[in-house]
Amino acid sequence: MLAATTAAVLLLAAATGVAGHGAMVDPLPRNAIDRNESSRCPCANATGPCNNGQSCYWYNQGCFIGCPTCDSISGRVQTDLCGLGKKATINDPLQRTVNRNATAGSEYDIYMHNPWRAPGV
Repeated sequence: MLAATTAAVLLLAAATGVAGHGAMVDPLPRNAIDRNESSRCPCANATGPCNNGQSCYWYNQGCFIGCPTCDSISGRVQTDLCGLGKKATINDPLQRTVNRNATAGSEYDIYMHNPWRAPGV
């Protein structure tokens, strides 16, 4: 009986889908105090436009090891953007979360300049 129930739940879960990558907009998140400033963080949902304030800033684009700030536009650039020469300190594949088969520091190690590879730097 339990196996049938589990199978039914899994089947129903697989039948529903999620298309999106975003933030909760209803109810308003606690960090949406500036939601009316639509030029800062506009969004759209299934019912029309919405403004969710700072909740879109949980992930920043253009952050690189050692850079004093993120530039908010260079998320797909994989270089030492601010030219400080800072290196990744987490190079063991067992400690990395993505691209683990790439040799650390090689041309295939495309995330070597991302800040999660050198926490505290």
